[in-house]
Amino acid sequence: MKKIISLLIILPLLLCGCSDQSESASISGFSKNADVVFGDFSYTCVVVYNGSTVTVSAQSTAAAGLVITYDGKYVGITYDDISLSQMNGNFEPSNPAVALYEAFEYVNGMDQAAFSTAKDGFIAQGETSLGKFTLETDKEYCPVRLSFENSKLEFQFS
Repeated sequence: MKKIISLLIILPLLLCGCSDQSESASISGFSKNADVVFGDFSYTCVVVYNGSTVTVSAQSTAAAGLVITYDGKYVGITYDDISLSQMNGNFEPSNPAVALYEAFEYVNGMDQAAFSTAKDGFIAQGETSLGKFTLETDKEYCPVRLSFENSKLEFQFS
């Protein structure tokens, strides 16, 4: 009888340590070309993400050669021989490096169950300081398309 009572006391303690493990999906490092549309303005760029920093290098328009880097704390801007770095004050959320970084950080914090399945990958939805966004990825969670609903900012990766 004592063994049964002991078992009944210990069993809940053992079971409380058990939980369903949820897988997480994350965007890992990549380097991709992107066609960017922001309202009536469009340009091409190279986006590099290493898991903690986003770098956007403009490839077209008069801004070709402009490089913007953001790590969640500092924004770095380089153009020709000019280089600036500033701690995050109130950077415009539509800054492409800031917009990408915040979306990727949001998605990397999501459980895999929060992703919708698409034909060739996954769809994640969330909200950043720029507003609501939808991110389409391939099956390896590499970005294919990122659009911000209300700001008319869209990245098409290739």
